[in-house]
Amino acid sequence: MDMDIQHVKATCQKEVVFCPLSELMCSSRKDKLKVAYQTRSLVFWAQFKADVEALVQMLQASSYVKWALCFDDSYHFAVAFMAAAPAGKHIILPGNHQADALGDLASHFDVLLHDRYELREFSHHQQMMPLVLETDFEPKATSALTELQLEAVTITLFTSGSSG
Repeated sequence: MDMDIQHVKATCQKEVVFCPLSELMCSSRKDKLKVAYQTRSLVFWAQFKADVEALVQMLQASSYVKWALCFDDSYHFAVAFMAAAPAGKHIILPGNHQADALGDLASHFDVLLHDRYELREFSHHQQMMPLVLETDFEPKATSALTELQLEAVTITLFTSGSSG
């Protein structure tokens, strides 16, 4: 199905409902609310929430604490960020996604969560995001997506070093 991006943007602007980041994942939204546009298809709120829920469960099952998020796809980044926070993981945001730069930062994170095929050879623990989202998961009876306690979310941001 070929979609006109201008139509998608105009439609999405009519549906925008703002809320604090801490309340986003537990807010009441229509399942068909458009969240992202990806390669000629739309991602709706119900899918976004299901993807976040699945990744929360995977992250909670892991003993690793510090997760570096390294994505080219903004949808994958949004899913990872919104899952890592409620899973109680320390979010690491690298300044760039080059393998050498990530290697220099490797002592600061336990796992690299990414969608970059060229990083498959990176010599550190890693998870490929598209593969994670394709894994079957059994939703829990109660959602792990509750209001975030922002003071409990730990984020470390590294700059590229070029900003001075």
